[in-house]
Amino acid sequence: MVYVNDINDTVKQAVWLRNLETDMKLILPYIENPKVTDIAIGNKGELIVEGIGMQKDYTGIFFDEVTTTRIIKASAAVMGLNIDEKNPIAEGTIKLSKHKIRFEGILPPRSASVPMIFIRRPSSEIFSLEDYLREGRITKKQYDLLIEHIKNRSNIVLSGATGSGKTTMLNAILKKMVEFTPDDRFYIVEDAGEIQCNAKDIVPIWAEGEDTVKAVRIALRCHVNRIIFGELRYGSTTNELLKAWNTGHRGGITTVHADNAILAIEKLRTYLREVIVGELPDVAQSVKLVIHMIPSKNGPIVNEIFETHQATQIVQSRSGQTTSTFIEELEVNGLI
Repeated sequence: MVYVNDINDTVKQAVWLRNLETDMKLILPYIENPKVTDIAIGNKGELIVEGIGMQKDYTGIFFDEVTTTRIIKASAAVMGLNIDEKNPIAEGTIKLSKHKIRFEGILPPRSASVPMIFIRRPSSEIFSLEDYLREGRITKKQYDLLIEHIKNRSNIVLSGATGSGKTTMLNAILKKMVEFTPDDRFYIVEDAGEIQCNAKDIVPIWAEGEDTVKAVRIALRCHVNRIIFGELRYGSTTNELLKAWNTGHRGGITTVHADNAILAIEKLRTYLREVIVGELPDVAQSVKLVIHMIPSKNGPIVNEIFETHQATQIVQSRSGQTTSTFIEELEVNGLI
């Protein structure tokens, strides 16, 4: 049965979306460009575009404050959010021009002077690890090591700054995982719609904030083979994911913001300290490989690959000491 209120809501959504697309008509071509990943209307109102293998493009297209504000409010309406002076930020995901985009709109007084918009557009192209190798964005030694860990079902953490290509590499690794284990069930938790996986058996889960903890717990009851997590931001979720990875769910992957591979491990420990009092678990029991990504003019490149058992070799070369755990070895030698 279809209710009148449901029809009205559907009509309202369609009108809001149509109005939004009209106001964003100068932005839509960039959303449809497969190389574009980031779009912004900044402090001066200019449309700024960035993407894979692209230099930052100051387009010369300017939006006045009225139009920018209208786009933000229309986006908030489409996402079902209230936005005003007390709630000046609209954040969420919108399906626009056949693409799911991550939208962030900021109004005064939260923005210092003018409304601003930041759009994250997932790359529509899935690169293979062989593409990275052919284009010189991963060395042969790094490639071989990564392939070995994928075959061995190691749990992997991808680190890097915003826009460094973590999710693009994650999708490439997922593609290789599917090649090696086509019958695995891939349980994928994210909040941005950026992960792309061509496996036959996928369990996509949409979760934000503390709901991600429940999402990881549910995986243990879904008879999954691999747990894939978009980006770690909370201690409770980090703790739950590492426990799940260490209890028979090998071959997972996640991302985290960090400046290098070793600091990615420390970032995980920082998250764990939010929820664990006293001694922390040895992260190396769950994570076997850390890959650090950095951006370049030719696209994201693998800057560093770090096996967690390498700590022992580092310790022996620096001081001749050995300690009981991976983390203790890093701490003794001042690496974290």
